[in-house]
Amino acid sequence: MLPRAFRLFVSSTFSDMAEERTILQNDVFPELEVYCANRGFSFQAIDLRWGITEEAQLNQKTLDLCIREVSESRAHPRPNFLILSGERYGWVPLPRIITEKDFVKIKSHLYKSEQIVNSDVISKWYQLDENCVPAAFVLQGRYGIGRQSFQPYEKWLEEESKLRAILQEVVTAIRLDSREVYFLSATEQEVIAGIPGFRTTAENIYSNAPCSENHQILMEDIYAVLRSVKPCEGKKSSDFFELGGVAAERVERFRNRLFTFLPNEQLIPLTASLATFNNGGFDSEYKKQFKFMVITKLKNAITKQIDTLAEKYSSPVSIENEEHLSFRDNRARIFFGRDDLFKAINTYIVSPNDAPFIISGLSGAGKSAFIAKLSTQLEDQGYSCVVRFVGASARSVSMRGLLSSICEGISLTAEPMQTPKSYEGMDLQSLSKIFNQKVAELAEKGKTLILLIDALDQLVDNENLLWIPEYLPSHLKLVITSLEGHYIDNLKSIYKKKPYYMPALSSHEGEIVLNKWLEYEQRTLSTLQRSYVMALFQNVGTPLYLRLAFDEASRWSSTCIPKLASDVSGIICEFIDNLYQISHHNVLVVERSLAYLCAGRYGMTEKELLDVLSDDPEVMKAIKNEFHQLNLQNKLPIVIWARLRAELKPYLMIRNLQDVEVLCFFHRQIQQVAEKKLKDNSHHFHLAKYFDSQPLTLGGQIKIYNQRKLVELPYQLFQAGNLERLIQVMDQSFITAKINSGMGFECLDEISNLYQHIINQKLLNLKVESLIFSLIDALVSLGNVDSDILSVEDVHANFIYRENLCFYKAFLKTGSENRWLKLNQTEHSKNIQLCYQQAFMARHGNMLRRDNDLKGATKVIQKVLSQLIATAQPDQAECSRIEYDLGYINYLRGEFCEAANWLEKSANRADNNGNKIGGSISRCVEFRIRWFDDSISTNDYVTQLDIALQIFQDESDRSPTAKRWIMNIWAHKFEIAYRYKILSDAEAAFKNIEQNRWLKSERGPKELLPYQARLACLKKNSQAAVAYWQDYFFERDIDIESNREAAARDYYDFGIALRQAGDETKAKNIWQHALGFPSDPGNHYWHAAIDKALA
Repeated sequence: MLPRAFRLFVSSTFSDMAEERTILQNDVFPELEVYCANRGFSFQAIDLRWGITEEAQLNQKTLDLCIREVSESRAHPRPNFLILSGERYGWVPLPRIITEKDFVKIKSHLYKSEQIVNSDVISKWYQLDENCVPAAFVLQGRYGIGRQSFQPYEKWLEEESKLRAILQEVVTAIRLDSREVYFLSATEQEVIAGIPGFRTTAENIYSNAPCSENHQILMEDIYAVLRSVKPCEGKKSSDFFELGGVAAERVERFRNRLFTFLPNEQLIPLTASLATFNNGGFDSEYKKQFKFMVITKLKNAITKQIDTLAEKYSSPVSIENEEHLSFRDNRARIFFGRDDLFKAINTYIVSPNDAPFIISGLSGAGKSAFIAKLSTQLEDQGYSCVVRFVGASARSVSMRGLLSSICEGISLTAEPMQTPKSYEGMDLQSLSKIFNQKVAELAEKGKTLILLIDALDQLVDNENLLWIPEYLPSHLKLVITSLEGHYIDNLKSIYKKKPYYMPALSSHEGEIVLNKWLEYEQRTLSTLQRSYVMALFQNVGTPLYLRLAFDEASRWSSTCIPKLASDVSGIICEFIDNLYQISHHNVLVVERSLAYLCAGRYGMTEKELLDVLSDDPEVMKAIKNEFHQLNLQNKLPIVIWARLRAELKPYLMIRNLQDVEVLCFFHRQIQQVAEKKLKDNSHHFHLAKYFDSQPLTLGGQIKIYNQRKLVELPYQLFQAGNLERLIQVMDQSFITAKINSGMGFECLDEISNLYQHIINQKLLNLKVESLIFSLIDALVSLGNVDSDILSVEDVHANFIYRENLCFYKAFLKTGSENRWLKLNQTEHSKNIQLCYQQAFMARHGNMLRRDNDLKGATKVIQKVLSQLIATAQPDQAECSRIEYDLGYINYLRGEFCEAANWLEKSANRADNNGNKIGGSISRCVEFRIRWFDDSISTNDYVTQLDIALQIFQDESDRSPTAKRWIMNIWAHKFEIAYRYKILSDAEAAFKNIEQNRWLKSERGPKELLPYQARLACLKKNSQAAVAYWQDYFFERDIDIESNREAAARDYYDFGIALRQAGDETKAKNIWQHALGFPSDPGNHYWHAAIDKALA
């Protein structure tokens, strides 16, 4: 994954550094945010003392949170650690955990020295938790019996000081081995966590031993401001100095250690004077110097890191691959069980199989974790393996993007030392060709490819699976996981194979996984608690339930009485409720954070989430207290979100979308429960407002599109119901930006869905036609009808096979007119406009033909053909397509001779242009029409079908059109066999039709009924034939039937079946009904046949 987010943890003492932190918040960090944004990165500063809440300290885990954030920041590009050190040592927190062994020593000393009161104070705040490993006494939160009175911060400050003094005195007296931790300030503990080697053991914490080379590399992440203050007689200095004692010694040693340990170029030594200190703080010269030095150092470090990252992640293909491998490694980290499934797949891989291995199961059953673990095992065994997790990257959420990512993954597997080509933005047909070519290339090298695809059901589109070979070659093994639904049904239909249903984890497997998780967190459970959890898990069996149960149970002390919901939805609700009931997060912060995460189209960046929460007046009012008065920018204190994110982390995933890191829920069940629990359309309204306020382009001299706005704004406006604003947003500049950002097909869907919604809802007040004009203008601005970015044919292919064509018909009609043409254009611009208008007209004619408006189609198509042929260099492919349409129109009119002539022209032009598939299609239709007209022999027709079939089969792995026409060829062969009553040929053709993947995936089993009826007739089983026809015509709309192409043909054959069954009256009624159909489209031949049958 290309790291696009800089995350800088700020470690400092509190009150004495308030002025510097104000400068950071108001001046330094905003400038760095802009600096990074202009380079395609984000910047986030983590200052947990800035706006820290009382609530955040109630559970006594403030320091744990700080250390966790240090670790989180270290996972991001450098610089990621800024130390502000003055001459105050700062807050020394109480240890949150004291091992049972040490606690017994402390209590023993207090008992022997008769410090009963002090012993009672210690016992009140530290209680034994045998669920810690090893068992320990844990500092209790400021709630519960005997402790709730200490919730006011001032009262707790006094109690904390007393506890600290008691513990420090005792551990010093008994020379406890771990006594150092009782004296360390929070700042120094953060630095120890942030700087490797700063402290290796308690004994050598201040050792000046040189650090290792590895530490030197890691220290490039860290910068330190070391401020010295010149005292001034008569001015209070305790705010800036430790006035003697242990604290003064410690701060001096700490600062000396920083000077010694960090390289000089990462130190920022500054001097301020109390002499010039007043109500406005230190003098302006010091403030300027502080700001300048920090910005300069951090900008230089950021620039250096961006250059390094640009070199490391220069290939978008490598970035895409890394996304999936990173996701895989995270999911496979703790895994156990599923031995039977591993064994089944290993058998599948080494056995001759020509179908995929399909895995289904409940959501949360652990399918993704299994695929992740399987991938690592197969790689360890030396297999060439490509793994893709739907949704793990921006591209992999759509079929087109997923297939392009798979093709790139195969390239990386085949040539790991080379930088492969990116296939992003290509259409499915082209990608299908590339996929099969890549698999074949691996086979030539003697390699078997194992392709693993997880969560196919999470694709945002329901595209077909025609790119997968109908019979997998021996050198390709494919494992797919999916929930039940569209894709599983499709795969079962194609391969006639039941999926492997992933069962629930066994109790034994579940307990081992639970133990591994507990061990990782250094926790355990009592016998009663463990039995309770496992009994509930046994009834559910999914890893998701076990994980949620673990997260709740890992917080239980050994004396806690267990209580959990008994199903997945219930435990998710319980988890959400416990965020504020047990973890004491603000209710509104929890609800709004979850709601915004759910409301994002694919999730939210952390910055977006913090921005929108900060813009929410109800949220800001809810968290406002005396600490937040210092927050001059009125931003949500990062500590509030950091605490919440830490608890949500196991259920969140990070996607790299539009080159930014986006947070979203990994499990759909969690998202679904959260959406149901927090359903409120206002979240989309707030997000729409937020993204609408952002600029369309980012950057300085080199402008880049704001891709987050391009993705989120149309979605949020639509979900918020603000359609009027959405129409305004979708202007030429916005659509052009989406197309140029590789989101052309997404944009087409957005416009089409919006148009359809407005028409369906009859929102007549909305200027819906402006959407069409904006799309036309955006396409024309590309300057070429065959543009690689988005061609007119790409647009046509995207829409033409859809059921609902309301928008596309209106688009083509408008595109064929002159209303959108711009006046006062240069000759070059006029020519471009004309080319686009001709392309729109050609496809408008094709659409009219499909709608059986043959007169209108002929008029439009002939007009555009005459214009094209009149040009100096006519587009041969376009001319061939138009000639095909003219030929088909004449066929539908019954003008067979004219039809065949046009189709012959189309075929010749396509052949001359090297278009084998197009030429074969035109030739097949031409020969079929000539056969109807008895102008060629059946043998000539069959020969042509065989030639075309070979071409389509050769191209089928690379062309969905070829796959579709394989079915058409067998339909034509069946037609011939039926006409001449050759049962064996009809059965052979039907077998191929029945197994054809295009028919199964696009049309469904009902389309087989006419073939089954005709076969029954050939077998003289007239009753069965009639039954098949009755099933086929059941619930069909008569009005639609009468306009269906060559509908009279089916009625003719239905009548024949009825006549064979002895029902002459009904046969004649059926035929008379069919004679009422108009001759156009394509009924001329069959009307004549019916007249002959009636005679």
